[in-house]
Amino acid sequence: MTRRQRRQAEATPAAEGATRRQLLGAAVGMGTAGALALTTAATPAGAAGAPAAPLGTIDAAAYASLAAAVAAAPPGSIVYLPPGTYDVPSGGIKLAGKSCVIQGTGRGSVIRADAGHVGPVLDLTGWVFMYNTPQAFQTTAMFGGFSIDGGGVAGGMHMGLTASDLMAGAAFRDIGIFNCAGIPMDLGRAEICTFENIMISSPLNAATNDTPYIRGTGACNGNRFVNVGLRGPVAGANVGRSGAIVLADNGVNAPYGNLFSGCWDEYLHLQERASVVSIRGYLNTIADWATHDTDSATPGATDNCWFRFENAAVENYGGNWLRSLVPGRGDGPTGMAYGAICGQSHNRIEGIKGYNGNNVLLKPGVGYTYIRIGGQQSGAASTAVVDSSRETTNSLA
Repeated sequence: MTRRQRRQAEATPAAEGATRRQLLGAAVGMGTAGALALTTAATPAGAAGAPAAPLGTIDAAAYASLAAAVAAAPPGSIVYLPPGTYDVPSGGIKLAGKSCVIQGTGRGSVIRADAGHVGPVLDLTGWVFMYNTPQAFQTTAMFGGFSIDGGGVAGGMHMGLTASDLMAGAAFRDIGIFNCAGIPMDLGRAEICTFENIMISSPLNAATNDTPYIRGTGACNGNRFVNVGLRGPVAGANVGRSGAIVLADNGVNAPYGNLFSGCWDEYLHLQERASVVSIRGYLNTIADWATHDTDSATPGATDNCWFRFENAAVENYGGNWLRSLVPGRGDGPTGMAYGAICGQSHNRIEGIKGYNGNNVLLKPGVGYTYIRIGGQQSGAASTAVVDSSRETTNSLA
């Protein structure tokens, strides 16, 4: 529905008494007739005395309407989610072959897995992005303004793994993902996408099941992560050995050219060998990261950290860049082992020295790496760089 169509609809007698939300809720993208059923009055209690459904709540029976909206949406249109909770059964919302986007009103628009759900809540595999057409990347297709509730059984968003079904040229903004049993953001080999103002709560049993919060695989490249937050509960291990954010090669290609800017973590508790960000790729950048109350779930850890660069099995070119506060070990048995662990050559690490030393570990054999740790948090008197490389080609300060 265009702006002019909305004005005309609001000016007609039929629209008298209807709210703007109801008018917009009756539209799917470019004027497609109404498909999203939103409860506008409390549902009466059932015969067994069941409580009334809250105003604006969508139950599983309404999923057919949501599916119909996505199926009917014209190319490039917007499927609008009025406030409500959209319970979806196994398989989630599938956008294969579609070029529409989904937009909600904020935290009041929730897509939730039902109790019998298997797979991701939002499946973007095969979303049509017109990569090789003249229209490619002339504008941004934006998803956002909603939350994804894994219902304790499902993953969050899933994107394609191959060149024929990958996600590209889209933006995801103002999204919360929580209560997931699977990976909250499984990017596959997403290309040139923007992920901004995303809040991800720790997956259930993340440490035990080694479930990442975000995973990019193979030639996942050119993506921008801005103000993406990872948050766990106050207590209990919630990051497995693979890491919270994992960019890893698939034996054919390695992730490259991705940027993390102004991202943060809070209340993450890492197992031994775990990392907040783990990268096996090249030319990736981590800038201005902030950390709050993150520590080790393994007392006396010797091999966990915030940032980790390791060798990729293919395209092991290095050229990754960390520029940020580089945290240190801290105090007590729950102190992290290092701020950054570098097991790959040809990288650059620079920033402020966090408390209290052990900011960077260079592993044996690492060479051609540039490290500058300048300034320091008050009291950070211990050695910043632990050089186990036994190489002479590194530049350290």
